[in-house]
Amino acid sequence: MAETKKTTKKAETKPVETEKTFTSAEVEAMIQKALADYASKTPVVQTAKEEYVTLCFIGAIAAGTVVSLGKLGQINSAGMPRDFVKKDFIDSLGIPVVDALLRSRELVVLDGLTDIERERFGVDYKEGETLTTQAFYSLLSYDKKKICEIYARLCDAHKKTVAKIYQTAYFENHDNRITPDTVKALNKLSKKVDQKGLFTSILEDMGNKLKEDEENETTD
Repeated sequence: MAETKKTTKKAETKPVETEKTFTSAEVEAMIQKALADYASKTPVVQTAKEEYVTLCFIGAIAAGTVVSLGKLGQINSAGMPRDFVKKDFIDSLGIPVVDALLRSRELVVLDGLTDIERERFGVDYKEGETLTTQAFYSLLSYDKKKICEIYARLCDAHKKTVAKIYQTAYFENHDNRITPDTVKALNKLSKKVDQKGLFTSILEDMGNKLKEDEENETTD
């Protein structure tokens, strides 16, 4: 009897699956992509940039005097520009003290308004008709020609302001930079605003002092 051989079938083995590993550069790239995808889907909220208006008080103001501007605060020195939030400035229009100072041009808008806004609010000054901060501080230092060139172009309000500054400097501070020659020239130009002349009081006082000096010389 023939012997029957048994054959055994080997079981098939499946390949072992291994997890994919990433380099640090690949990980970084995936993180950046995820962040970029998130940013593209996130709405960007833009905040409006706050706008400012630059104001300056141009006028004869006594030391220690405070000029109140209502909700805007106060100014305690002339010729010093100050920035105010534009919205607050516009909201302050209609407050009597602010409106009065803007009309008299003691309060001048230096910057921060468009041409249309300047026209709407009545602060569309023509070139040269308002004092600059530099001119305000240099008024008494200019020679006759320079100050007369500036003065001739000023609006009536600022012509009066210059006269007040000269009067304060002459009568209260006894400033020796004020000369009869310059005052005569300015007084002549000021007669377009006041027939008598805005500097007449200074000239009269100068004349009285000159007369006293002459009388004293004759009695010596």
